[in-house]
Amino acid sequence: MDVCGKLLADAPAHARGFIGIVFRAKEDTSEFESFYIRPTNGRDCTDPIRKAHGCQYFSFPGYSFSYFRDFGIEGYEAPVDDIALGEWANIRAEIHGEHADFFVNDRCVLTVEQLKHGDAARGSVGLYVDIGTDGFFRNLSVNCED
Repeated sequence: MDVCGKLLADAPAHARGFIGIVFRAKEDTSEFESFYIRPTNGRDCTDPIRKAHGCQYFSFPGYSFSYFRDFGIEGYEAPVDDIALGEWANIRAEIHGEHADFFVNDRCVLTVEQLKHGDAARGSVGLYVDIGTDGFFRNLSVNCED
């Protein structure tokens, strides 16, 4: 799918234009997994620490970005150099059991070997927009093998 994130006029200082996809969402939304990009941490970012965090996988509840960072757990974030606010980017998630490959603009940017909900998890697909972001989506395609 193609995504485009812009900051709202009243976005808090920590907003990064988070925009992405939700998968394996329970009907009551009590659990889901997600992959998203942070456009402000992409091409135009000059802070090397922020630049290293261009995208992220997380799992709700329990495994938020702050959880991973607070406990020094690595492997769930990666840099993405070719994204920016207000520009379209293509994202793709290939999920196979507990393994996922996440792509931005046809380049694999992050691989997660153990998705937090496990290989038996099933659920819906959704769109993800976080605080302070105006999100736009187009060309959503879902291919399911099971």
